[in-house]
This record gives sequence, C-alpha cells and structure tokens, in this order.
Amino acid sequence: MRHLVLCLFGIAAVSSAQMLDPSADYFYPTGADAPVNAKILVHSACCGEIHSDPISLRAGAQTVSGRSDIATASLGSWIVFSPAQPLPPRTTYTVTMSKIGHASTAATFTTGTARDSTPPVVLSTFPANGQDAAYPALNIVLRFSKPINPLSLDGASPTLVHLARGTSSFYGMSWVMSDAFTLTSMQLANPLQP
Repeated sequence: MRHLVLCLFGIAAVSSAQMLDPSADYFYPTGADAPVNAKILVHSACCGEIHSDPISLRAGAQTVSGRSDIATASLGSWIVFSPAQPLPPRTTYTVTMSKIGHASTAATFTTGTARDSTPPVVLSTFPANGQDAAYPALNIVLRFSKPINPLSLDGASPTLVHLARGTSSFYGMSWVMSDAFTLTSMQLANPLQP
C-alpha cells in the first residue's frame, strides 16, 4: 500500500491510496498465428480468491463460451480456459482475467489458420542431458517446444533416474511451471547424490 503526503499551507495530511495488483502476470497465447484449437493459459501469481469463471474471451463484442479450470500451485494459480468450439481463423481475441481485490488484466492474440495436434517435446534441460551436476541441490529446468497444460501435471511429474544406480529416489521434489513452456524442480528434500 502506498501513502500520499500532501503539504498545503504548512499542514501535512496523509492519505492512503490503494493500488490494486494485477489479476494476472502471464498469458498464452499472445501475438499472431495462435492455433484455432488453442487453450488459453493465464497465470495469477498471488493470493486472493479467484472467481469461479475468472476468464473472459471476446472477439470484438462477441463473447466466446468455454470452461475455466484452475490448477493451484505453490507459486500462484494457472487458469486454463477451453473454448467450447475451435476458434475461427484470422480473428483477434481479447482475454481478460478478473480476480477479487485485484485489477483486471487483459492480453490479445490472433488465430492463424491451422489446428495444432502435435505434443510438446523437450527442447533443453538444465543441467544438460548426461551432464554432471556440480551442485547437488540445484533446481532442474525442462524447456518444452510448446505450452504445457498445467492440469496435466496434477499428480504427475517428470521422473529423474540416477544413471549409475538406475533408481529414481528423489524424495520431496515438486515441479512448478515458470511459464507455459518451462518446468522447474523445487524443494529437493533429498538432494541429488553423485
């Protein structure tokens, strides 16, 4: 919360001005050439109650019907909006996220002409595949070729295998989406062993 101080004729008065945090800090898709079957991903970084239907999708004055699902994570919440029908090609959309006690936040995107049916693949990892970890308690980062549906991570996560032992005993590891394309490991209770 910010405070404004007014000095008028030598008298100081303090007034409280409430600045609302934005409802969302990340949108996907943005820009041009989004697949006509795209799901809309929105991240809300902070606290506060999320409406049961927090996402509004519009093409001009026309509201697009669909369903919002919420995946709560340790670093905020991801909202997935699934349009009821494929989106018409070459159309500009405005996505608006509303959350109680926060300023509404909006982003735009334009659809291309094609559907997307290929699954994401891992583009890069940190540490790199087969690389020795110089620091055993490091975070592991997986970068994908396309967005990951945060609802698909509920109860599932990538498996790490110790190459020499052939085991996967990494207790206490959880994964968070840094953005729609990136998974980062968090909270290694049992650090990686050499």
